[in-house]
Amino acid sequence: MKGILKDALTLLCITLVAGLCLSFVYELTKDPIAQAELQKKYAGYQAVMQNVSFGELSEGELANLDAAVEEVLTAKDKDGNLVGYVMSVTSKNGYGGEIKAAIGVSTDGKVTGFAPLSHGETAGFGARMEEDGIKEMFVGIGSGAEFDGISGATITSTALREIVDTAVQTAETLKGAE
Repeated sequence: MKGILKDALTLLCITLVAGLCLSFVYELTKDPIAQAELQKKYAGYQAVMQNVSFGELSEGELANLDAAVEEVLTAKDKDGNLVGYVMSVTSKNGYGGEIKAAIGVSTDGKVTGFAPLSHGETAGFGARMEEDGIKEMFVGIGSGAEFDGISGATITSTALREIVDTAVQTAETLKGAE
């Protein structure tokens, strides 16, 4: 009986120390991780629409947007003219789960660029969306149906088409609200 109590107390102490260490490491790393994710997102925004300044939308403009759209920024040229929108869009239908991407859409409804932000897609298949050749396939299209897809990654391609359609529809909605 004494041995069992001693073993249980030892395990309790080990668990307590391990839990405290994990919580300390979490607190220590959560801000740098959040900053890195934010930098990656804004780098993606710069990649999908270049030579513009970004501005925020009003609460009213954001109120009726699709839930898959996490953030939308206006993109204006050096003269202050609206040239499009840059947004972060998520599809929950990827092969490896959620796919989050930065996507730019011009005021004429054409995609100006695509940059994956996060995903869990399979290397060599769906993860090929990170390749420059695949990202270039998005430029100039006006709907997901125009995206040829990634060979061998049907589910991922369908999710990417969904992201494009959501982004283009969001840009059309925002342009119509002006």
